Amino acid sequence: MSIFAPYESAAFPCYFLQADGTLVMNTAAATAGPPLSDEKLITQLLTTALQARHAQKNQLTVQPLLSDALTLRTLTLVPLEDGLLAMAAEPAESPTPAFSSQMREPLTNIFATLPLITKRLDDPDLRYTEEIQENCYQLLRLANNLENAVRIEKRQYEPRSVDLVALVQSLCYCADSICHGTPITWSLPDHVLPVRADAQLLSEMFLNILRNSLQYTRDGNHIAISLKEVGGKAVLTIEDHGLGILPENLEQVFEPYFSVDPYGDSHIHPGLGLGLAVVRQTAARFGGQVTIESRFGEGTKVFVALPLDKKPDDVLGSDSATYLLNRYSAVYIQLCGYCRLPGL
Repeated sequence: MSIFAPYESAAFPCYFLQADGTLVMNTAAATAGPPLSDEKLITQLLTTALQARHAQKNQLTVQPLLSDALTLRTLTLVPLEDGLLAMAAEPAESPTPAFSSQMREPLTNIFATLPLITKRLDDPDLRYTEEIQENCYQLLRLANNLENAVRIEKRQYEPRSVDLVALVQSLCYCADSICHGTPITWSLPDHVLPVRADAQLLSEMFLNILRNSLQYTRDGNHIAISLKEVGGKAVLTIEDHGLGILPENLEQVFEPYFSVDPYGDSHIHPGLGLGLAVVRQTAARFGGQVTIESRFGEGTKVFVALPLDKKPDDVLGSDSATYLLNRYSAVYIQLCGYCRLPGL
C-alpha cells in the first residue's frame, strides 16, 4: 500500500512530495482552487521546505502560509521515510460575514433616509445626497466582494446550467445603458453556451473585470467584449484600451488585497484589491481559468475560460430588466462611480 494512501480520501487538502520530486495530491487538494490546487506552487514550497530541513537538520517547525481568498491556511509538514507530507489545516472561522452584515444595517438606514432628505433640498444642494448615495454604493460593493469571497471559499452556492451568452448579453446591455464616458461593444454567439456555475457569482465576476476596464481608463478608451466556443470551453474576452498594467505588477493583480495606482498621482483611487482575486477564485471553483495580457499605456485583455456543461438541465437565462429595475442589483453596486445610479 502507498504511504500516501491513508490521506487520499481525506476531506482536507493533503500533499506528498516524493523523494524523486514528484508531487501527489488528494482530491480535496486538486479541487480546492488556487493556490492550494496549484501543483507547481505547492511543489516549490515543499521542495524549499525539504531543502531547509536537510540544511538545518530541523524538524520542519516552519509552516509555509498560503493566502486563499480572505484566509490564511497553514501547511503542516510531516517528514516520512520516502518524502514529505503536507496537510492544509482548515482556516479559522472568518469574521467577514458578521462584518458585512453589520455594514449593511447602517447603509440600509442611510438609503431609507436619503429620499426624505432630498425632498427638503433645493436643486443646487442635491449633489450632496448624490455623493452620499455613491459612497454608500461603494461600501455595498466592498461588502459584496467580501461576502462573495467567503461564499466561494465555503462553497456556499448551488451550481446549475447557465446560458453564458444570455447572461453576458444582459450585463453588456445594462452597462452600456447606464455607464458614461467609455464606449462598450460586444460580439456574442447566436446560440446557447451552457456552463455549470452560480449565475450571481458569474455576474459579479464579469462586472468586476468590466469595472477595472472603466477604472483604469484614459482618453480614447473603448471596451470590446466577445464570447466564443473553443475546444469544449466558453471563452469570454474583455479587452480595453485603457492605462494597461505595469509589467512588474502583472503577476500580482489576482492576489488578494493587491491594488495600485499605476501613475501614483491619485488620478486612480485603488480599491481594497479583492475584485480580481474573487474573479480568479470564481472561475477556478467552476473548473475554469482566468488569464490576462496587458501592455502598459495601451490596454488590457482578460480571458475567462469555463468548461461547457455537457449535460445541461433546464438552462437558466438572464433578463437585463431584472438588473436595471433592482436599484441594489450587482450592476449598480459593482459599477458605481462609473454609471448613472438610480434616482432617489
